[in-house]
This record gives sequence, structure tokens and C-alpha cells, in this order.
Amino acid sequence: MVEYESRAQTERERAMTELRREFAAVQLKLWQLENLLLVTVLVVLLVGAVLFVAVVRGESGSQRSPTQRIGGGRAGTFGAAGEPADTASTARETGGRRMPQRPRNPAGFVRKHPDTAAQRWQGIVKYWDVTEERWRQRAKTFGKQAEAQAWVDAAVMEHRAQTYRAPSDETVAAFLDRWVSRLDPGLRESTRTRYAQNVAHPRRVFGPRRLRDLTAADLAALYAGLGADGLSPRTIRHVHTVFRRALADAVAWGTLPTNPGDRVRAPRVPRAPRTVPTEEQEGELLAAAAGHRLFALWSFIALTGCRKGEALALEWRDIDWQAKRVTIRRSLAGEGKRRRFEVPKPGRPHQVDLSDELLERLQEHRQRVLDELGDQRELPPLVFPTLHQGGWQSPSYIQRAFKEIVSAAGLPSTTRIHDLRHAMEPAGWLQGWRWPWSQNVWVTRPPT
Repeated sequence: MVEYESRAQTERERAMTELRREFAAVQLKLWQLENLLLVTVLVVLLVGAVLFVAVVRGESGSQRSPTQRIGGGRAGTFGAAGEPADTASTARETGGRRMPQRPRNPAGFVRKHPDTAAQRWQGIVKYWDVTEERWRQRAKTFGKQAEAQAWVDAAVMEHRAQTYRAPSDETVAAFLDRWVSRLDPGLRESTRTRYAQNVAHPRRVFGPRRLRDLTAADLAALYAGLGADGLSPRTIRHVHTVFRRALADAVAWGTLPTNPGDRVRAPRVPRAPRTVPTEEQEGELLAAAAGHRLFALWSFIALTGCRKGEALALEWRDIDWQAKRVTIRRSLAGEGKRRRFEVPKPGRPHQVDLSDELLERLQEHRQRVLDELGDQRELPPLVFPTLHQGGWQSPSYIQRAFKEIVSAAGLPSTTRIHDLRHAMEPAGWLQGWRWPWSQNVWVTRPPT
């Protein structure tokens, strides 16, 4: 029995010794593996740091001399002429010609904000300003480290793509003046004038302010103030449309990051019913105008659908009496000394057929103009000239004379000269006419 217990004790000790030996071997392998892993991590970090420094300074360092590379990327050494040593040496080596340098690469990092007790993070991006030829820095604070890192990554990519534009200190007045001067040269002069008139309101209110300081609330206050000054909702809406377009161009030019006009609702314009005279009312209007000096003008607008400016710019050479057709070549626009001829809508000359009745009225008007001139028998070029000088008709006189005829005909006082061409539209559609505002080709078929 004693011998059996002694043998069992010996076996247990041998098993424990073997177990300790295996455990020690496992510990040794784990320690070796841990050391290998630690060395691997250190090597990876070292290689990453070397690659980061190479990416940040590699391109700019390749253009510098060995002396300046030792001095660092920002300070460097300078030659005798006050320029960087690498530039001076390169100029000497190339016979006085400067070799172009590639742009410096931007770099960024994230750190805890040094000026706040709260846990906030600051993203910093350093980039090379090509205009001022020096390093500049951007910084922005965030509540989370991930947000700051995302901003840094986006900003670095923005500088690499060379799409970043530094905030501009340009005032609203200076920008609007520049914007008006850069309008499309193909625009009609009257359109350019209206654009300048519309942006004159924000220029007057925001003139000395920096453009990048404008907010949507400022624009809403501007529109409210214009309404209090008595401007109609339609006018305010036109101001909003043109000013918003100008701000959109500022974004496209890199002067503004965003367009505050996109976040402002344009004033609502109540729709007023359009007063279009019926055929009977148009007949009464022409009957009331019979005998008036401008009777042929009202008849021409009513029976051809031409615009007032197109009719006032009409010349006798534009009328083909044999073909019974008139060519609309231009339109009269502007007021006072700014009156001018422009290309008619839709952007090119077009022809209109004339009825026998309208041709007869134009012949009578021609004779009447000659009678008014008296001994001066030379016919002025314009079909509807002034009484004695043969020049352009005054818009105020045209409007006043039309209102008198409207009142004599008993039509609503809201009737406009432009409504005469709209009065012919339904009748023209019933008779199969084709109109310029609906198709590119304008060939009317007057009633017989």
C-alpha cells in the first residue's frame, strides 16, 4: 500500500514538472510574438511618418537647393539679390531665367483647442498663397475630433484641387458695379438698363458692407423696406430676381461661398386680370381714333400685332407696297437722350403681310405727313414721325393720346397700347394665323 502511494506521488510530480515546462514554453513564445508585433508597429509608424513628410515637402523640396532643404520649407536661405538661395542659384545656372516652381502642397492636422476649457477640437490647414507668395493658415473649431478631421481632409483636398478661394473683402457696391460692367454683351441695351436699375436698390442699402457678410435676413429686410417705401410687389420681385442672379455669379466667381438669395422667398405678386379688348371694343377704339394724327399707328398695331416700339421704329423703306408686306427690322427703346434702336423680338427681323385696308390707311397717313411738312416736301424716313421735325415720337405724347382715345371710346381706363396686339391673338388663331410669340416663323394672314 505504501509502495503504491509512493509511486502515485512520483507520477504526479513528474506530470506537474512537465506541465510547468510546457507553460514556460508557451510564455516564451507569447513574449517573442509580442515583441515582434511591437517592432512591426514601430516600423509601420516610422515608414508612415517618412511618407507623410515626403508627401508634404517632397514636391517643394525637389525645386530647392540642398542648402535651402537643410534650412526647412519656410525659412531657407537667401541670395545676394534678396531672393531665395535656390532661386538665385537656379537663375545663375539657367543664364538669368527663372525656372517655374510647382505649387507647395497643403497640409493639415487636428489638435485640442488651446484657449477653451471645454473639450473642443481645432482643425488647422496650412497652404501656399500663390497670389501673395507666402504660407497662410486656416483654422476652425469643432465639438468632436472626427468633425475636425473631416474638415481638415476636405480643406486639404480643396487646396490640392486649387478650388479654394479666400474670403473677399469686396463691398456690395463695388461688386454690383463690377457685375453690371460684365453683363453679357449680347443683352439688349434696355435689358442691361433694367438690370442696373434693379440692383441700384440693394446697392443703395448695402453699399459699404462687405459682400460676404450678407445674410438671408438682410435681404428679407431689404424687400420689406422697399415695400414700405411704396414699391409694388412686382417691382420688388424683379429686384429679388436680378439681385439673386448677381449673387449667383458671385458664387461662381469664387467671391461668395453660398448665395443668401436662395434662402429668401420672393414677394408674392397678386395676379391682376389682363384687360384684352374684344373685337367690338377694338372697332370702337379705332372709330374713336378716326381723324386723329396717329390713327394709322393705332391701326397698324391693332391689325398686325406689332409692338409699339416696332411700329415707332418703322421706316417707309420697310414697306413693300407691291408685295403688300412690311419687314420689322428694329425696335425703338429707351427714353429721352437714351432712345435707341434695337433688334426686335425674337432676336431677328421678320415680315408681316398687310391687308388692303391697312395699306390704304398708310397711304393716307403718308399724304398727311407731306401736308404737315408744307413746303418741305422731303419725306422723313420714319413712318410715324413727330409733327414738324420728323424725329422720334415722345412716349409721353403717345401714352397721353392713347388714353384720350380710350376715354372717348368708353373702354376701361386700364386698357394699354400693348393690349391691342393681344386683342388680335384670338381672332388670329381662329383664322389660322401664326404669331411670333408662339412660333419662330411669323407670317400673318389678314382677314379679307
